[in-house]
Amino acid sequence: MFISAANPNVGQAIAATLSQTGVIVGTFGAIFLLKEKKTPRQMVYIVIGSILVVVGAILISRL
Repeated sequence: MFISAANPNVGQAIAATLSQTGVIVGTFGAIFLLKEKKTPRQMVYIVIGSILVVVGAILISRL
């Protein structure tokens, strides 16, 4: 739904990329709301991966 709503404003390619950032909400939602157990090492990897996704989305949206 986000893709079709944002398409006139930012374009199809950028809207599709930004819609993929929903994985961050799903990941942290599962950890905090569903109380999934993660080791400290796994949490470090999850945070690093989430930061990379956000940085990538920012870089792509600025093009």
